[in-house]
Amino acid sequence: MLDYLVELWVSIPGPAFLVYFIILSAIVAAIAWIWSRKDNTTYMAIPSENALNWTEIAVVRGDRNAVLHVAVFDLWWNKFIEFTSTPKIKIADKAGDASGLGIIQRAALDFINSGSSVYPGEIFTDVGLRSKLDALLSTIYPKLERMHLVRGQEEFARAWKAFIVCLGFLLLVGGSKLFLGIVRNKPSIYLMLLLIVDIILIWKIAKPTSRLPTNLGRKYLKIMEEKLSWMKNQLETNNKETVNPDLLIAVYGVGILTGADYKEFNDSFKKANSLGSGGCGGGCGYSSGSSGCGGGGGCGGGCGGCGGCGG
Repeated sequence: MLDYLVELWVSIPGPAFLVYFIILSAIVAAIAWIWSRKDNTTYMAIPSENALNWTEIAVVRGDRNAVLHVAVFDLWWNKFIEFTSTPKIKIADKAGDASGLGIIQRAALDFINSGSSVYPGEIFTDVGLRSKLDALLSTIYPKLERMHLVRGQEEFARAWKAFIVCLGFLLLVGGSKLFLGIVRNKPSIYLMLLLIVDIILIWKIAKPTSRLPTNLGRKYLKIMEEKLSWMKNQLETNNKETVNPDLLIAVYGVGILTGADYKEFNDSFKKANSLGSGGCGGGCGYSSGSSGCGGGGGCGGGCGGCGGCGG
């Protein structure tokens, strides 16, 4: 019986199997996405709009990188830093007293001040700064987990389970076919490449190590976007007297920064990204929709704006 099943499995033509396997991979990827994002927070009470400060909201939306985007913008907006034509970031020639800065802005400013200048992308990729930020944010994570706004232990375990089971199934199906092909001197380089793509795909979809917002967290961000729509409109019409840009960026992401007043900030990050200067680890984080960067996966385009959004 076993020999018959093996022969039947081997008899499936390679091109036909590749088509079937691609379809199967798409189905399993969809299951991994749903499974990894399923949680028990959908019907929980939404926290009040004043329950979190801008740092905590940014963590919900996009974790460390979203916080850094706000901090760097705040430093630039208040003229502590400036951009060169390279493009790099340096301490402004007429920077004011930094003693009143928050701890996040201070950490970013100290990093920029550690050299003559830094590329924008380095802020998101420097290991030392990331470690320092993680330590500063370590007291925020437990609070957000208790409020069920970001993944906690249960959600991380579910994401890991989705990743292992879904990937294991694809490796079992594709790997067995590949093994039998190798044994019979009929290896398939295309199947091998598909398996490698599946490993990357399922990892990117399940995101088992990423602190993503829960269903409740996404609902909270949506509520905050609705509550701050009036402030967003004032920012867009250059009526800034009652605007809190840090809060707006924390809620909507840097994609909200449009117009001539923010051109230097946006262009510098985009130019650095296009030149490959230090990379761009910032992304856009999560946005629940109205800011034009839908979905929860992060963005692949320019760092200063919302570029193109991915899954």
